This record gives sequence, C-alpha cells and structure tokens, in this order.
Amino acid sequence: MQRITRNVATVCVALVCAAALTAIARRSSAQATATDPPLPEWARARWGAVARARSLARSARITPAILRGDFDGDGADDVALLVESVKSHKIGIVFLHHHDPKPYIVGAGTTLGNGGDDFEWADSWKVQTRVQKSGARRADALLLEKEGSGSGLIYFAARAYHWRQVGD
Repeated sequence: MQRITRNVATVCVALVCAAALTAIARRSSAQATATDPPLPEWARARWGAVARARSLARSARITPAILRGDFDGDGADDVALLVESVKSHKIGIVFLHHHDPKPYIVGAGTTLGNGGDDFEWADSWKVQTRVQKSGARRADALLLEKEGSGSGLIYFAARAYHWRQVGD
C-alpha cells in the first residue's frame, strides 16, 4: 500500500511539473524577445485582448518582432507585432493603431491580397517611410521581404490594409 501511495505521489509531482513547464513555455512564446523594444503602455491591453480572442501568440521568427511606425498616418506611433496563429501555426502581423482601438490582422490565417494568409516565407521586415510626389509624408508602410526572392509592401488606406507586390 505504501508503495502505491509513493508511486501516486511521484506521478502527481511529475504531472504538476509538466503542467508548470508547459505554462512557462506558452507564456514565454507570447512575450517579447530580449532584442524587442517593449510594447507601449497603450498597446499592452489591446494586444492581450486580440491574442486571447483570435488565439495568437507573439512570434520571434524575425527580429525584432515588434516595429513602430505611423501606419495609419495620424501622426502618432503605431505598433506592428509579428504573430503566429496558435491553431494553424500561420505567421502574420497585428497592427495596433495608437488612436484606433481596432486591431488589424494580416496573415496568420487572414488573407491579404496576393500576400496570402501566411507570411512564413518572410525572413525580414522593416518600416518603409512613404512620401508623396509633393514631398509631404504619407503613412508608413511595412516592407516584408524574402532574401533573394519576392517582397511586398503592406500599407493602410481606406480603413484597411493592402498588399502591393514589390519584387519577384
């Protein structure tokens, strides 16, 4: 009897440890990498809400995994987060606009024109400053690239994100 009780206790301890390690792994995948700038205060709750509602986790596939730019052209810094769908494992981007509570999701299972619904192919990204012919600054765009291959520009216009193929 004592041996059975000891075995049950050992199994229970092992299960608790496994559950704790799983929770830590899940939490760390949703957190920023050491090279990422911190999320601004205004974006933290919004990210948490969209992550829960759409089953998304932060991705560290490309570093940095957070970019800042004025993506909607209102003069305030917005945030782009590299994410992965927990269900489909497709890679995408969540845009959080400083003055707009609505999150904008591209990729991660949500199709964006010819860019598709999975940005797994991309190996780099950067903010691209756009300027009108008059010299006036326009909303920033995001350049998603694959070294030696295609790239695309993701930009905000008419209250939605759009894809423009740039290379290949």
